Amino acid sequence: MTMSAASVRTQLILLQPTAFCNLNCNYCYLPDRQNSTLMSDEVLEAAIKCTVNSTLATNEEDSVDTTLLWHSGEPLVAKLAHYEKAVSYLKQYNIENKDIVLAIQTNAILLNQSWCDFFLENQFRIAVSIDGPEHIHNKNRVGWDNKGSFSKVMRGCELLKKNNMGLFCITVLTRSSLEHPNELYDFYKEHEFYRVGFNIDEIIGVNQRSSMKGSDTREQDEAIATYRHFMETFYQRWYDDGCPFQVREFDHLHQVIKMGPECIADHYNNLSSTPLSSVAIAADGDITTFSPELATGTLADPKAFVVGNILNIKQFSDLLPNHNLQQLYRDIFKGQELCAKECDYYAICQGGEPCDKFYEHGTFAASSTTDCTLSVRTLTDVVLKKVIENGSPTQQTL
Repeated sequence: MTMSAASVRTQLILLQPTAFCNLNCNYCYLPDRQNSTLMSDEVLEAAIKCTVNSTLATNEEDSVDTTLLWHSGEPLVAKLAHYEKAVSYLKQYNIENKDIVLAIQTNAILLNQSWCDFFLENQFRIAVSIDGPEHIHNKNRVGWDNKGSFSKVMRGCELLKKNNMGLFCITVLTRSSLEHPNELYDFYKEHEFYRVGFNIDEIIGVNQRSSMKGSDTREQDEAIATYRHFMETFYQRWYDDGCPFQVREFDHLHQVIKMGPECIADHYNNLSSTPLSSVAIAADGDITTFSPELATGTLADPKAFVVGNILNIKQFSDLLPNHNLQQLYRDIFKGQELCAKECDYYAICQGGEPCDKFYEHGTFAASSTTDCTLSVRTLTDVVLKKVIENGSPTQQTL
């Protein structure tokens, strides 16, 4: 358990241009999503400079991809000028033309043609937050007036399609949406999503309840069975249809099965348990690492996991001596050791998400969580069973 500047490879930099969101989703974990404070130009410039300084040159053999992702709150609230400045700062400081991927996670409501023109010109990757058909999406993804947002989100999706930008979505699965695997599958196919990712409704930040977590053993077993049935049904529809779109979770598990668990560690780095592999930069410049969700802190202390501020460093490895970072790493490492000791699925997730452990158990030195029970153990069993039954999906058109 060592940390050195030479070992730091920051692959994901998450920027929070504002905590404000134009939606008030029922499962949201952000505590201050009515705070409309915007990231200053000073913080943005410092973040871009630090990203460039911390990114390996493209001609280095051990170069890794670096993604600059705007997320957390609704990033388009920051308006186009924020992103135009970000691109100008990149052109100013990235004189070595290091490979930096630009990406945004958005609910797509504020998209218009000007946004699309800008994203196309600057090769942004866009991911849309949408939970499926209208009756499923509108149960949780509502505005501050408590009205569903489906029609507004779909208007943004259609604009992306019109501009040939492709549709990649993240869907949050709840206990109720698990009842509709066929409807969700048909929705993604009908609207021509090229990639789909599944998160689960879980206990994080101010979201202190999860529809996926049973109050007793019986309810938890029922939740697992419902999740398993959803994934079995969805996977079989997807496979029988010739794999018409990518599924993030299936892709990862197919790689694991192909390589074998004993080889996965050589190809898969758990960013969430590796110091500074991923960092989140809040609107005020405060930095957190490990799981991006730790930027929300605790109910008692919103800055509990802050390890520095972007205005005080030149590259992310400058944060290594921070006491809070050192203590977090020790605690998270204890949780990893527990996972490695107790769980047969450790090779697949290498300890999972520290934020899940903390927000569910009150400590990083924990192992099993609702997310790993469903998204790792149960899903691995489903995909392995389907590969045995059907053969490898690489035989299909991916």
